[in-house]
Amino acid sequence: MITAFAASEVVVVPASITISGASKVVADAANLITNIYGGTAGLACVGDGSVTCNSCTPNVTLTACNQTSVYPALNFTVTFRISKDIAASSAIAAIYMANDGDSGIGTQIGTATFNSPTASATTISISAPWSSICGASCNSSSDITLSKKISFGIDYNASGTVDADEVKSLPLKFQNIAVGSAATSQSFCPATAQIGACNVTLKSGDQKAIITNIPVLIGTDPSGILWNGLAFFPIEVAGNMSGDTLAFTSFNRGSVSPIVKDLAIGTNNSLETTDNYITGGGIENYHRYCFVYGSRNLAGNIYRFVGGVPGAGAAAATACVTPSKVVGVLDDKHCFISTAAFGSDMAPEVQTFREFRNQFLLSNTLGREFIKFYYQAGPPAAEFISQSEILRGAVRAALYPVLGFVYLSLNYGILMALFVSAVLLILLSQVRYFLFGNKKIAVMLLIVLLTPLLRAQQKPSTKSVEHPGAAEGLIRIKKDGTYIYDLKRKLRNQSGHLRVGQANQPNITIDIEQRDASGNPSGTKNFKFDDFYEGASKLILGYDYEWFPFIEHGKLGLQGGFSAMMASGHGRLVAVPNDASEEKFTFVTVPFTLGAVYRLELKDKQLLAPYVSGGGTYLLLSEKREDKSNPHFAGGFGFYGSGGMMINLGFIDPESSLTLDSEYGISNMWLSLEFKVVEVQASAFGFSNQYFNAGLSFDF
Repeated sequence: MITAFAASEVVVVPASITISGASKVVADAANLITNIYGGTAGLACVGDGSVTCNSCTPNVTLTACNQTSVYPALNFTVTFRISKDIAASSAIAAIYMANDGDSGIGTQIGTATFNSPTASATTISISAPWSSICGASCNSSSDITLSKKISFGIDYNASGTVDADEVKSLPLKFQNIAVGSAATSQSFCPATAQIGACNVTLKSGDQKAIITNIPVLIGTDPSGILWNGLAFFPIEVAGNMSGDTLAFTSFNRGSVSPIVKDLAIGTNNSLETTDNYITGGGIENYHRYCFVYGSRNLAGNIYRFVGGVPGAGAAAATACVTPSKVVGVLDDKHCFISTAAFGSDMAPEVQTFREFRNQFLLSNTLGREFIKFYYQAGPPAAEFISQSEILRGAVRAALYPVLGFVYLSLNYGILMALFVSAVLLILLSQVRYFLFGNKKIAVMLLIVLLTPLLRAQQKPSTKSVEHPGAAEGLIRIKKDGTYIYDLKRKLRNQSGHLRVGQANQPNITIDIEQRDASGNPSGTKNFKFDDFYEGASKLILGYDYEWFPFIEHGKLGLQGGFSAMMASGHGRLVAVPNDASEEKFTFVTVPFTLGAVYRLELKDKQLLAPYVSGGGTYLLLSEKREDKSNPHFAGGFGFYGSGGMMINLGFIDPESSLTLDSEYGISNMWLSLEFKVVEVQASAFGFSNQYFNAGLSFDF
């Protein structure tokens, strides 16, 4: 229901007008009604008279249809508010219909009465059945388009009728597409010039089909009504070209309902969708689907289907897909509960569990069902475990026996692992009987194990507090209470660095388990990071903080910081791993560093200051798919080293340097040039980077 429309009126409030019981009501940018549409197509449908009905419910033939169809008994209702008091003894409201372009208000089709006097701001509703608008044209056996003018108003002067100068008018267009209409379907676009979207290209996605191309076509149907949507019918077929073609030449809608995507008219009269993902409708991975599709206009009628006519084979080439799981480069780098227990997705224990999954569990139906359950229950359980070190320790202890079984299975076969496990269980049962029979020994063992946890923590009895004046250069206090300050400008012991440089991409590989059209494993294929993010920018931005507790013979201190690099790319379809998916991925690389730094800076306002730094780094990797909320993470430890030269900008412009110092506490500002090396070798990836960067540094 949309409010509406322009032009001044002594009684009707224009912005209060609403229309209900229509297939589509169009408003302008000011939310004022400009057009009203009603449509019927295909098989007739009925409702309770207050809302439209859906004629696209499943049937066995390819017919035009309308999800917001009008019908003869449906009430077309106009509601508005009056702006002036009506003092006459009585008044009526009426609705009229005329052909578009007629000078008069036409035939009265509905009335409403109200008692007067009536105060301003009163809301009035007038209704008329659609049978009085479309008559025999409603669900006619012929294609029909009607252009009408709907007028409505009130008898303000109490003359007994609503006069021409007391009404407002709106255009209304009605369209019927008959059962068996020649306009129901059409051939594929390249053969001949067609109407609507007749050359849509689809690609496979994860439980979806993705619209990748809608050609520049005619923006209206022959009746002059604009197209505003595409309706897709997913038909499951056999995984071969003959099955694809059959979906188009022998369309049987069965229990399939349309999935409708809204369209907008773009530049150069092209058709554009705001959402290119076709989901729902029972679409599942590793099942082949061909999409019979048609265009929907503003009257709600869906027709001009591509399929069921000559040229369908061409349509099958662009509108048939096999949805498949889509993976990124980090997809096999997560193992929820074991990661939470062992603290890192890259831990050797986690890698061992992952290898067992790939080699034993994925190769059979029972194992795949277990993995499916684990991927549903694992993330919340891991989140709960990671909140407590005690829980993490308990889960680690519980997983180590399982880890032993997994290790034996991978290295000596699962039969040997079962045999060793059985022997150990027998031995453990004997130990349990021994301890329960000798409780004193059990208590002594428990005390020995708990002793490290019972050690008391000693607290210092005194605490040193620095004098508040020390920060201002206070060096001593005389016996008479005089404060002695050192007025020399000391080297500052803190520094911040903003840097920019070119970084290498991480050396990550992933083994993608290929699947056939039925979802069964069909081997693996190895891919590298650049296969997903080829041509990605290597720009890296970073910030370092330095603290120098020693500043007597140059500055010696600690350095900590982080940097970030982002790349954009596409995933890979498990069923067709050679093809990049349409789903977009974003990859972020964040190295955290902590180490020592030495800067050869001996006095304030020194022009050049060489420096070196080095220490440990933790490289965090994150990858997120655009249509999923949870990213994947991985990480690993390594080391870094750097060296460079700093040029003191304050030496060049002392006056600006003094202003920065007095107003902002920045004693020196530097231009830095640096060569940096970062090396990380984790079990699942490697990262080796040697690069130059530049930046600005400031002492405070």
